[in-house]
Amino acid sequence: MWIEWADSGTLSLACPACGSSAPKRRQLSVRWAAPRSLRWGYSSPGPLTLLRCPDCESAFYDSLAPAQYDDPGFGGIKFHVEQGAGIDAMLKPLCRFDPARVRRYLEIGCGFGYSLDFARFAFGWQVRGLDPSSLAAAGRDALHLDITSAYLGPETEYDGLSSDLVHCSEVIEHIADPHAFLTLARRVVAPHGALSLTTPNAAGIRPDTSSGELVPILSPGQHLILFTKASLERILRATGFPHVQVWERPVSLHAVASSEPYPLRDTADVEAALYLRYLADRAATVPPGTPIAAGFDYRLFKAAVCVADVAAAQPAHDRLRAAYAERYGLDLAAPHDIDVGPRARGSFDEFARACPFNLTGVLFFQGIVAMNHRVDYGFALESFRATARAGVAIRTALRAIGADDGETEDLGWHARTHVMYCLAHLDPAAAVREMAALRAGPGPADPPAELGRVPADIVTEAGIELLKRLSALGHEAEASRLASLLEEPRATPPPGMWQRLWRRARQALARRP
Repeated sequence: MWIEWADSGTLSLACPACGSSAPKRRQLSVRWAAPRSLRWGYSSPGPLTLLRCPDCESAFYDSLAPAQYDDPGFGGIKFHVEQGAGIDAMLKPLCRFDPARVRRYLEIGCGFGYSLDFARFAFGWQVRGLDPSSLAAAGRDALHLDITSAYLGPETEYDGLSSDLVHCSEVIEHIADPHAFLTLARRVVAPHGALSLTTPNAAGIRPDTSSGELVPILSPGQHLILFTKASLERILRATGFPHVQVWERPVSLHAVASSEPYPLRDTADVEAALYLRYLADRAATVPPGTPIAAGFDYRLFKAAVCVADVAAAQPAHDRLRAAYAERYGLDLAAPHDIDVGPRARGSFDEFARACPFNLTGVLFFQGIVAMNHRVDYGFALESFRATARAGVAIRTALRAIGADDGETEDLGWHARTHVMYCLAHLDPAAAVREMAALRAGPGPADPPAELGRVPADIVTEAGIELLKRLSALGHEAEASRLASLLEEPRATPPPGMWQRLWRRARQALARRP
């Protein structure tokens, strides 16, 4: 995928969100070169131009032709169930609602059905999904859900029942006529109910947004209209919802709209114990050794490690280790031997058959367990190095179909910093050399810059942390060399965020004994 940021030019197209006919500023052009056999849901090869409406702040492409969604195939569904579906993020919007207020729950564009599955497990709701995709059909069969294979339309049958909560997760950005869609959705919301929807945040479309976050927002050929907080609230009110609340995160929005005031919780946090019980229950009931089982086991392993419950994490890790040894010939107990880079040279489906898409996360969190709980810095070091290698390979395969994964990107970055923390115990001089390499960025033999460069703010924070660790361990010579390194100016003046973090680094250096 190639993105060219525009600094001038306008087009006179009507805004599909607010109807404004004012000239629209070109924000960027995007094109991608993926053979049709590798594409997942893309309707054209581009290029497309993204425009900004000066009146409502929405962004939209100069072509609003709906995507002709191809069957994602084995690789697409496998990526979704193993890694791509952020189940914890999917569930957060539901946690703003009092479960006692909801009996009937409808999800439009439910995908594989994870939110439906959790809602009936955790809250006891009567759930139903509406989604024509093969991904939804796969979820209906795997999770035994009530999912109708159809689009929302005037003829959609609901057995005469409206729903107390209607949720649309990452749907409205795919719709060429959002007014018509929201009008139809409003019809199936009970009088005292609410419409909930999530969508990418158009405010996140900036040159300094990482590719792992920017590419999923743009999704050219799939996404048509992207909203800001203000434009999303505006269109919901325009389609008959007098009460609207919108919560904003850097790359996502969550809105709740209703006909009357609707009480909501201030936070949208999934109860950790409840989430762990759900994952454990599902991991025990789906067929072992399958991609869906690996997806539940990985999420269980990650969630347990994040709350420092190593006892709960271990059985999931044991199952992953057995499955990956049998299915892929990968031994998680020997991370130094794991390098799936050569497996990314074939087609996307070939890579999917040769590598688990959550390998990056499994390796990273097993490294965290080794470093923080078992104090085995050697094993942790090799796990983090394997994490970085796996992240590059998996993202290379994804980018061949015009996709990317933000978590894989983020864990790859932090694996590089954790390599240094392990080296602080094993080879402090090597830890300083690693920091020098991170500051310098990728070399000619390294992965492409967009896959191999760690962001400046993470590098700076890691330098501060490494300095603290070297000093605490008594490695004063290496700490002094690191201090000198951190004081050296970088070849390219960093942006504003780097300047703020750099001041923090200098303050830490000044306080060093």
